[in-house]
Amino acid sequence: MTGWHTSFEGKSSRHRGGDAAARRMPERARCASPVAVPKEDARVIHQRGFTVIELLITVAIVAILVTVALPTYNNALVRANRAAAQAYLLDLANREEQYLLDARTYTTTVNYLSPPPATLSPYYTVTIAVPAGSTIANAYKINATPLATSMQKNDGNLTIDQDGVKEGKW
Repeated sequence: MTGWHTSFEGKSSRHRGGDAAARRMPERARCASPVAVPKEDARVIHQRGFTVIELLITVAIVAILVTVALPTYNNALVRANRAAAQAYLLDLANREEQYLLDARTYTTTVNYLSPPPATLSPYYTVTIAVPAGSTIANAYKINATPLATSMQKNDGNLTIDQDGVKEGKW
């Protein structure tokens, strides 16, 4: 056992005057339990951090979770935007009926009834038109067309008329 010593609470069994020897030993070599430490290499190197394999596994798990969650999140956004457009179309239809009571005719101006909310404008274009074969006094058709550059582009048109008949994904 030449060249080795045991350390316990900073006292060495091989050196006389254990306290003085303990003060000369590096802090890492002093420990609470007996440990055999080579005399030449009394420092213990503690490695901290993650291995490359652990990081790769973590990245792979996160990538799998993202591929599962992202389409679901996008579908929820599309449904929420559609619901906002439906609510706005119903509000416009109600305002058209109020306008008819006041003016004895319908209007084709969306902004006169209620401008589109800022949350709807990036996704839909809303128009009011007179159906073919009708006059402005007795019919209207409110149409919300998804913009080609928005996430709603595959959603299709939403339409409601003066009788409350709805077309599209209601």
